Amino acid sequence: MKTKFSNILTYGFFICIPALLLSVISYVFTLKDSTLFGIFNFVIIFLTILFTQRYYQKNYYKNTANFGILFKDTVFMVIIFAIINGVFTYLLYKVVAPEEIESLLTVSRNQMYSMYNGMLSDSQIEQSIEMSRKFMTPGFLAIFGCFISFLQGILFVLVATFINKKNKNSFEEVMADVDPDETKNSENNNE
Repeated sequence: MKTKFSNILTYGFFICIPALLLSVISYVFTLKDSTLFGIFNFVIIFLTILFTQRYYQKNYYKNTANFGILFKDTVFMVIIFAIINGVFTYLLYKVVAPEEIESLLTVSRNQMYSMYNGMLSDSQIEQSIEMSRKFMTPGFLAIFGCFISFLQGILFVLVATFINKKNKNSFEEVMADVDPDETKNSENNNE
């Protein structure tokens, strides 16, 4: 039988699979600026967390986990997801596509020109881009990606746990395993 920790690791990897696949699709088809794809990404990650949590609750806790236990265990899964996402982000910007950092800076520059049209000079925008360049390292992007994945995951876990929680009366939960004949015998022995 698997231990609780190995189950959490396994389900944490399950949460990563669709997120990483969507990241690869976004990179290959240059969809990083697509709002519709971003919304689709959020929905897929939420549904993955929701169904992974439901499957975990059914198979590990036999549908008896309360809100706190389910939330805590799924948060550990999200930590695994965030760490793997951070490593993936680092490898993407360090090894696979280091030119993407320059692409991010170009998008940022274009957004600044359109947002601050006439309010900032070209030198001010370039100065801002140079400041941003100092923070656009693979390591910083990985840490930031890990942190954002964790926050997003916590929000999704909170909603998913409200959906998946079981509202059993704690007395009924404890007494479900007690045999009624056993209770009568102990009462008779005490008299």
